[in-house]
Amino acid sequence: MSGNHGGGLYCEGGAPLIRFCEFFDNTAGSGGGIYADGGAAPRVIGCHIHGNVVVGPGGGIGVEGGASPLITGCVISGNSAGEGGGVSVGAGSAAIEATTITDNYCSFGGGISLTSCEGVTVTSTVIAGNTASIWGGGLSLVYADAVFRRCTLAGNASDGAALVMMIDADLAIGDAILAANDAGSVFTLEGSSVLAVSYSDLWHTCALFAGEPPPGLGIPSGVNTNGDSCDAYANIVMDPRFEASGGGDFHLGPDSPCIDAGDPSSPADPDASIADMGAFPAAARLFAEATHDGGIVRLSWNACPGASAHWVFGSDGDAYFMPGAGPGFAHRLAVLGPTATDWSTASGPGDPAREWAFLVAAVNGSGWELARSNRVGERDFVAILPP
Repeated sequence: MSGNHGGGLYCEGGAPLIRFCEFFDNTAGSGGGIYADGGAAPRVIGCHIHGNVVVGPGGGIGVEGGASPLITGCVISGNSAGEGGGVSVGAGSAAIEATTITDNYCSFGGGISLTSCEGVTVTSTVIAGNTASIWGGGLSLVYADAVFRRCTLAGNASDGAALVMMIDADLAIGDAILAANDAGSVFTLEGSSVLAVSYSDLWHTCALFAGEPPPGLGIPSGVNTNGDSCDAYANIVMDPRFEASGGGDFHLGPDSPCIDAGDPSSPADPDASIADMGAFPAAARLFAEATHDGGIVRLSWNACPGASAHWVFGSDGDAYFMPGAGPGFAHRLAVLGPTATDWSTASGPGDPAREWAFLVAAVNGSGWELARSNRVGERDFVAILPP
């Protein structure tokens, strides 16, 4: 679809529920996938917003006119805009939770652009692989204030400020991972901007700073509760040891220094331990098995205490996938209840070149992953999956 605002959906006023939808290949002046205006407060849950193109702000989602959406459990990827390739908020607010914002492109604010807004919160979210041609590969804040908690910001790029560009803005970052963002500078602060970063991993981030950084940021001056060197704000500068960041997997490996290195006063992780740094706590594994008998594929897995739902994903055998994936985004095939331990689907001869695999994720009520299974079925059989 195409239009001046909201290529996929225009929302003015009200508080609609937009759940488990896909917005793709739309064009508009702003808000390629979704545009919220006029004080609207939409709840955007579990949506995939990709491949949209706008000339103005908000390639994936555009927010203006006092709107204040809740965006949770979404994937916003491969969108293009003049400003805010993934999400743009101007003269409004937003709460973004458990969302993946990847591989978006624009001039300012490749992942998220915030302009003349306040009270924006971003939690348990991945902002990775975004690009801005001018500044702010990950984030751009102009006359804005925001709080980022338990986020992973990695592999963003720009000719000016690969990660964050701030002009007269306030930004607080905590329990986060800021890793391998690429440009002449990573942070650029102009005007009266104030940046606060604590209990975070600044791997390949801190040395590239344009403007006045917080005193002692990234300079070791003590040790944290894990015994690792940290600065005065409990930040570490260590390889986060993601499981497979090159494949879009920003889960923490078992030996990651980010485990139990977050703020002890933050809400505990699902396993009741001290908060981990980054978007994904070091989740327990589900163990999944698959059988193929009589034209039916059956999956089974162990129960996950505390889960609000189980999501079943399927993807090409050659593609890496996970809940909230960037590259190789997997289709969510089923949403099951908190006690579910099995699922089945019809299969057939299929296309021999198209091999499928499956993964199960246990999530809480906000779509935050508590645990995920091994991948099963790859090359064992070929399944024809429901759309």
